This record gives sequence, C-alpha cells and structure tokens, in this order.
Amino acid sequence: MINSQVGVASGSDSINANGYLTTGTNGVIIGNSLSLVSVTGEIGFGVGGAQPLITQANNIVFSAPYSVGISNTSSNLNFGTSTTNGNFYIYQTGNITASGTITAPVLGLYSFTGLTGIGSSTSLVQVNSADVGLQSYGTGSSVYVNDLNTGNSFLQASQASLQAGSTGLGGVFKFNTAGPLSIYAQIDHGGVVTPGQVSAQIIAIQAFDANNSYGIYNDASIVSNDFIFLTASQSAYIAQAATNALMTAPNIALVTGGGAIGAGNQLLLNSGLVAASTSSATGFVNIYDEAANSGIFGGQSGTSFTFNTNGNLTVFGSIGTGAQTSIANSNINLTANGILKLGNTTGIDLTTNNGGIVLQNNNTTAGAIQFAANDLILTKSTSTSSGYVVFNIGTSSQTNTTNPDPANITVQTAGSGKVYFGNNGIASTAPGNVLFADGQNIVFNTGSLAGSAITLGGQVQITADPPATSSSSQMLLNNSFNNNILNSSSNNLINVNT
Repeated sequence: MINSQVGVASGSDSINANGYLTTGTNGVIIGNSLSLVSVTGEIGFGVGGAQPLITQANNIVFSAPYSVGISNTSSNLNFGTSTTNGNFYIYQTGNITASGTITAPVLGLYSFTGLTGIGSSTSLVQVNSADVGLQSYGTGSSVYVNDLNTGNSFLQASQASLQAGSTGLGGVFKFNTAGPLSIYAQIDHGGVVTPGQVSAQIIAIQAFDANNSYGIYNDASIVSNDFIFLTASQSAYIAQAATNALMTAPNIALVTGGGAIGAGNQLLLNSGLVAASTSSATGFVNIYDEAANSGIFGGQSGTSFTFNTNGNLTVFGSIGTGAQTSIANSNINLTANGILKLGNTTGIDLTTNNGGIVLQNNNTTAGAIQFAANDLILTKSTSTSSGYVVFNIGTSSQTNTTNPDPANITVQTAGSGKVYFGNNGIASTAPGNVLFADGQNIVFNTGSLAGSAITLGGQVQITADPPATSSSSQMLLNNSFNNNILNSSSNNLINVNT
C-alpha cells in the first residue's frame, strides 16, 4: 500500500507488486507515464476495500490477474495495451483515449469533465470486453468505443453528455461490437434509452418503465448484419427522433408492453423482415421501411397499424388491431410501390376492431396486389365512418364494373354495403372467393392497369363491417393473436409475450 506521493509529473515509472497494489488515504502515484503491474493480486480494490488506485498520469498501462480500479486526475489519459482477468474501472477527470487495446471481462470507462470525452470519431477506444459501461459527463463530450469481443456483449447504463457543448449539441454516443450486443438498462438521455450509433452482429435493447416516460429513442444509426430486437416493457415506447436516424438489419423485431411503436415520428427501418407488436389498448404501430423488398412477419396494435415502403412488400404473418379497445380508427394501412403480397405460400389474416383496412400500391406501371389462397380479411366497426376495405393501385376510385361479377367470386351485401371492382375488374382463381359487404364497402381498383393486377388466390374471404352477432365478428373477438418472431440465426420461432 502506498500512503504518500510517489513519482513526478514528468517522469516515467514502473510499479510492480507481487500481491495487491493500492493507495492509502494520502497516497497518490504521479507520472507522465505509468506501468502498473500486480503479479498475484488486484490494482486498487484490494486491501483498501472498494477504493480505486489514486493516480495523476497522462499515460497508463496495467496488468493484473484480478480487478483493476483507477481514479486519475489528469486532463487527458491515454491507455496502452492493458489486460486484467478481473473487472476494470477507470474514473478519469478529463478525456480518455487508447493507443492499445484494453482487455477485461467487465469494463467501465467514466470521463467526468473532459471536453471530448471517451475516444473520438477518428480514433475509437479499442476494448475487448463482454460487459461494458461507458459514461461521459463533460459538456458536449462524446463516447466512441469499439469492442473487439466476438462473443455476446452487454452494454450497461451508458451515456454521452446531455449538455450542449461548443457546437450547440450534446455528445455523440457510438459503440461498435464484433459480436451480438444486448443493452439491458435505462440509459438516461433526456429520459429515454438512446443507443446512439450502435453496430453489432445481433442487437437486443430492452427498456423498462411503468410511468410512460421512458422508452427506446432512435436518434442515431443502429446497424446489425443479422438481427435487431427492441423490447420496451410495461408502458415504455419505441420512438423515432426527427433526425431521420435509421435502424438497419435483415430482421427486426419490435415489442412494447404499453407504448407506441413509432411514437413522435414514423419509425425508420431498412429491413427485409419486420415483426411489430404492442399489447396496449391505446398503442399504435407507425413504420416506414426503405428496403427494396420488405416483409411483415406479423403485427398487433391497440389502435392503428401503419406500414409503408417504397418497394415490394410481402405480409408473411397475420396483423390484428383494436382487439382490446373500442377506440375508432384502429385501422390497418399498408403501402407499397411494387408487388404487394398478402401471404406467401399460405394465407394470412388481417383483422380490425373499429377500424378499416387500406392496401395502397403507388406503382401505376407494374404494381400488383396479390392474395394468397385462404387469406382472411375482416373488419368490424360500430362507426359509420369505419369498417371499410380498400385495395387500390394508383388514385383511389369507387367505380364499379359492369355485371356480371368477376369469375370465381361470390358477392354478398347487406345494408348500405357495396362491392366495387373498378373499371377493369380483378382476377381470381378457384375455388370460390367470398366477398361480404355489410354496412361498409369493399373496393378494388387497378387504376390504369389490367384487372390481373389484383388477384385473389382462391378461398379468400373478405368481410367489411359485420354485425356484432355474426359468426365472423365473433371470430374476431375470440381471436388470440400470437406474435411469433423469427430467430434469424437458427431459423426457429420464438414466442414473445408482453
């Protein structure tokens, strides 16, 4: 144990201990460059209990078989290649950089007053750790860290500065990892979890809050080459900042217990397969996917479910809205600009309670809306302004074809409900498809395209606004929606309940 000042500010010192290396109440190790080695013990956190080693240095390398804890008071601290088999924590007054890799099973980097913080945009701090916490508190300071760990990594409570610096902005938080990443913490960044610029093989982020004031806030790029899984439990939400930040991954799953998915602004994704579910009676889904070939694996919302893309869209799984609420406008709105397919090899269900269904294809040159065999489309509404069903290519129209109705289609109407097939009709295959308009309309419109642009795949059932006593209405009320989320790594299904 060192109980007094050791070293000088301009010096380079090596301190080796066979056992613990600690500083007492008045001890401090000073030097421009320090090499700290413990052969069989800890550096800090040893005989002195929970107290870190007290230093005043500009450069440090360390090595120990057990935990390392350092409290350093210089304005800038650079780490060379350093290793411990235990936990490592640095409590640094100023900025933190690294010219070598810091290796520890559990690692925490804390910069309190540095103007740049931890690393920089051109020189990320290199670490190799399975469990990381990163916090930069200085005004306008940032976090730039790259984790070389290829196994599962966990990012604990972390943040860049929330206070505006000289640029007028708060700090940037950027964390990359070579393997799967999980974030299981309320990261206080204006009251929400803000992962910042995160990239990893697999990303799992979870937020908890019972007061509807916390959630996951997408305000910087989140990138995975495999899978992103965001969970906001209890009444937390998944929100989109106005920064046009993008979540990119082949597969994305979004689940909330109470809050909206796409709160604030439409959630921006680039993904080939998306599952989105909120179990709240008032929660909604609002997503834009910029992928050229987008897919919805399944979805559920308390009120509206909106999914827009500027490319092709395939609905692989069923979507339901409004099952727990009597709120109006629990609509399903799906928009594509290419081929819009409802079901791939098997039929799917689109069901609403107090909502309508609109499928819009904006491609008036080669657009198509294709129904798989056994698709079920069902709306139920107590409002005269809801419960409609519309399948449209180009500009919306309610022009009817001349009789008879297209082949392989049975039309039933009741009340004021009507079925419209547009100027050019639609195409369908046997066995028969059944359309039932009871109090609200079913509208097909291919615009300037031939009727073959909209096809029913056989045994398709479409019902608009059924009465509360009908069997189809009861089917909706009794429907139990299972949100099965694709595990892209193993191609198995994970059943997620919130």
